[in-house]
This record gives sequence, structure tokens and C-alpha cells, in this order.
Amino acid sequence: MDAASEIKQRLSIEEVVGDVVELKRSGSNFKGLCPFHTENTPSFMVNPEKGIYHCFGCSEGGDHFEFVMKMDGLTFPEAVEKLAQKAGVELSQYNKGSASLSNLKKRLKDAHTLAAKYYQQSLLSNKQALDYIVSKRHFNKHTIEDFSVGYAPRHGTALKNFLLKHNFSEKELEQAGLIAKRRDGYLDMFFGRVVVALSDSQGQLIGFTGRVLDDGMPKYLNTSQTPIYDKSRHVFGLAQAKDAIRKQDLAVVVEGNLDVLASHQIDCRNVVATAGTALTIHQIKQIARFTNNIAFAFDQDKAGMMATMRAIPIAQKAGVHLSIIDVDSGKDPDELIQKDPRHWQKLTNSSQYVLDWLFEQMGKNYNLQTATGKANFSSKLIPVISSVNDPIEQEHYMKLLAEKTDSSASAVERKMATGQYEEAKSVRTKQAKYHVDIVDDRKTLEENLLAIIIADPEVKSEININSDIFSIDRRPLYEAKTLPKDDKYANILRFKAEELYKDWTRHQLSREAQELITRLTKKSKDQKQALLTEAIRNAEERGDAEEVERLLKKYQSEIN
Repeated sequence: MDAASEIKQRLSIEEVVGDVVELKRSGSNFKGLCPFHTENTPSFMVNPEKGIYHCFGCSEGGDHFEFVMKMDGLTFPEAVEKLAQKAGVELSQYNKGSASLSNLKKRLKDAHTLAAKYYQQSLLSNKQALDYIVSKRHFNKHTIEDFSVGYAPRHGTALKNFLLKHNFSEKELEQAGLIAKRRDGYLDMFFGRVVVALSDSQGQLIGFTGRVLDDGMPKYLNTSQTPIYDKSRHVFGLAQAKDAIRKQDLAVVVEGNLDVLASHQIDCRNVVATAGTALTIHQIKQIARFTNNIAFAFDQDKAGMMATMRAIPIAQKAGVHLSIIDVDSGKDPDELIQKDPRHWQKLTNSSQYVLDWLFEQMGKNYNLQTATGKANFSSKLIPVISSVNDPIEQEHYMKLLAEKTDSSASAVERKMATGQYEEAKSVRTKQAKYHVDIVDDRKTLEENLLAIIIADPEVKSEININSDIFSIDRRPLYEAKTLPKDDKYANILRFKAEELYKDWTRHQLSREAQELITRLTKKSKDQKQALLTEAIRNAEERGDAEEVERLLKKYQSEIN
């Protein structure tokens, strides 16, 4: 028996989850509000028999350790250590596995450190890349060194060949996300791009982000998920910014990594970025180790507005104060800094509390002289107000909403109580047991289709499902005659089948399966086209006209 198994024997899944989520008995399971997304109707279930949890709203699921890892932003060894203390398990007898993982992570970080040095040397010898960094982006030597800015050569195996000479294996480099297996063997993940190193909060290198030098697509390419890099937990620039964040008691979050570099270069160093505008609870908790004050400096477009609204309940849950920096329309921080550095410094010191800003921005979008405008305005703001923890603050904004819509406070309270303000589309199972947000990511679509087949295997032959519809990691589950009994992922699928589909008729299951297949087919086609587009661009960069012609024909056949 290993340490994880002993911990699971001593601690039930409901004990672990129950420390965070208020659980109520629901038949043989437990039910509660999901801690990973905002919801008013419980869709989060815990199954004691299988030792797993699963949210039917956001599809988060796993065992004891995954729950702790996702809630607290911990690595697996850290989660094991935390639960071992709770369970009273002595880990010294199980050190071998932890040491092995620790050694692997050290090797992967060492590979990244050496890769960064190689990329920096390559930058010095490439005039086009150097001109882009120095002449166009105006980064100085200190910034280039501080953020390990470099250049990945166009030759597709340059980094791989260099690191192999330094005693790293192809397997290690693949695990590190530095190379990837292609049709012709292993190729570098980045080539023909300016690269900026990604580091953890301690400054250890864990990945790279690469930008093309022209108008090629995709413009940015990031390291994929690895044992040392998780984009949902990573905060770019935190190692360089943490001292300034702690000193100024404020973290400014921007959209682009190069915006961070530009800001640090003018000594505005409390600036960080995330992978996209969607800030996660793990990223907020990382920042909250240094300050409870976070200011967004996102574009005030629809995406920026949605990201802000999604972040409010997360910030409330993490107990941080969220504010907004009103960036000049159509500009990004780097552009503002190039034009007037002092203007950007002034903006970072003049943020507005997020709810005040939201009221102001939403007021511009709706005609508050009409009943429809008032209804839509309140429908957007009530979900945000309802997520506010402090009752005094919540009452303040409820009164402000009543004032803005020329309504009574009781009318606002009634609308909040009825839940009629939710505009997000939702579906319910036949028994209306769970409130489930419509999701269209490939993993969830495939899981739902597999759950239907588990609920009624005859559906498989009735609508003639092809195994190619599934991605490689889920295809074996579809092709297996019987699912393994003790497999955690298989248990999650069984759980889904039992809870979502057990009372559906064959006809209903077949129709739902066909709908899922249609959506998966479209997703697969879109993905193939995106990969072919990238392959065509790479072939063009290599000057391989024959390969370009072949890929173009393939692309034409894919879209027809």
C-alpha cells in the first residue's frame, strides 16, 4: 500500500470535501454548491462508495487529492502532505515516490534553464529577432536578461539537438514541453519565434511563451500542461513583481506578457499577467500571498467586461479587493508606455472599485428610461451583487440598483430572491435534479457521450458511433468491452451515467448522443483545420513549396 492509498483508507472523500463545502445527504451521495464556479442550485456531488466528487455544472471531478490541489493551488506531493497530516499518516516510509517526482521536476526545470540560455544566445545572432525586441519593442538589456527573452531558431530541431548533447533525453524534453512528437519524429515546440521565459513565484523557469515576428498565426504559442507548468495556476511576472506588489500593496493584472515587460522597464514593477483574461481562483490565491488588492487593466471590450464579471465572485471567495484601471480605449499598456510612460504610471495609481466601475459601464449599455432597459440592467448586476460577501456592502449596492432603476428596494430583493435575473442559458436533466451550464468543450462532450453509452450500451450500435469521434486519451474507454472497476476516471463516468441518464428512455438517449456527435464532429473539423493552417505556415517558413501544395489540397478537402 502506498501513502495515497493509506490516506484514502483513513479519510473519507466527504470528510475532505466537507471541510470546504457544506454537504447534505442525497440518497447514497452528498450534494452541495460547487466551490469551483458560482451557482445557486447545487450541482456538486460526492460519491462515498467510489471516493470521488463531480460537478455536473463545470465538470470538475476527481478524488481526495485532486480536490485539495484544485482548491488550494497545490502540487500533488503538497496535497499528499496536507492530507497525511489530517489523516495522521507518517510519510517517511513512503519517501521513494516523492523523491522520484521531485527529481523529475528538477530535471525539467534544469532543461528550461539551459533552453533559456540557448534561446538568448540565438537572439544575439539573429538580426530580425534582435531588431524586433530592441528597435520595435524597445526592450533594454536589463529587461531582456530579467525575463530571459530569447529567440527560437527556425530550424525545427535546433533546441532538441542542443539539449541532447547536454545529457537530456527526448522523453524528458517531451515531458518538459520543449519538444513534441510529430510525423517525422520529435521537433522543437518553438521555432521562428521570440520567446519569453515563464517562471514560478520563486523564479524557477517552468515554460515559455513564443511570439511570431510577422503576422502569422497563431500569434502566441505557450508551453502546454506539464508536471511543472499549469496555466490555470501560473501568474506571469510574479517572481519579478512580488516585492513591488508587497511594498505597494497592489497587483496590477494586464492581458499581455510583453505589457508586463514594458511596465517593469519603466520601474512600474507591481504588474503581472495571466494566460488570457480569465483569472482563476488559484491565480488570485497566488497573488493574495502578497496583497489583497488586485486591479485589472484589461481592454474594455466585451471579452474584458465578461472577464471582469466572472472574476468578481472569485475575488469575493478569495477575500481580495478587486478594482479596475480604465485603460484608454483601443490601447494596450505597452502602447501607452511607448507614448507616455508617466501616463501609464498615473493610471496604475487611479483604479476604481470594480462594482462602482461596473455600475458606470453597464449604465452606458442600457436605456434606464425604459422598463426593458431597467430589467436588463438589473439582470446583469444582481448576480454580481448577490456574490458580495459583506451584507452591508451588498445592501449598499442593492439600494444603488434600486435608485438607478427608479425601483423600490423590495422589488430588487424580490428579483434577487426569485433567481429570475439569470441570463446564462442552462439545461436540466429530465428529473431537473441539477442546474447544468451548457458547456461545449471537447472533454465534456466526450464524457457525456461515454456516460450515455454506459447508461445504455445498445445506443452504441443503434446510431453507429465511430471511435474516431473520441480523442486519443478517451478512445480506449469507448473501445473497451468493460470498464476497469477501480479506475478513477471510469468511476466518474459511471457516476455521470447514474446521475444524469439512468431514467432516460432509449429514444431520448439516442437523440442526445446524436446531438453530442454532431457537436464533436464540428469541433474535430475545426481543430483539424487549425492544425493544417499551422502546418502550412510552418512549411512556408521552411520554403517547402511541395509540402505547402500538398497541405493546401488536404485543407481544401477538409473544408468541403
